[in-house]
Amino acid sequence: MSTQLYTRDPDAYSFNEKYVTKLVRSFRSHPDILEVPNVCFYENELEAYADQIDRAKFCQWEVCKATLDVHVYL
Repeated sequence: MSTQLYTRDPDAYSFNEKYVTKLVRSFRSHPDILEVPNVCFYENELEAYADQIDRAKFCQWEVCKATLDVHVYL
């Protein structure tokens, strides 16, 4: 049985490493922003590595303040 290049091997449940490199460390995004793609596409392998101090600066940014109470529910 043949598997498409960009799909998981159903037996090994992994991608063909010759064609897919899965980047699992995010150095830019807040963990709350990463939650949906982590669940939907990364099988909970995505890790937030953004610096906490830099991340916190944007929580006080006027543009973000209006959206802080918005939540995404799966």
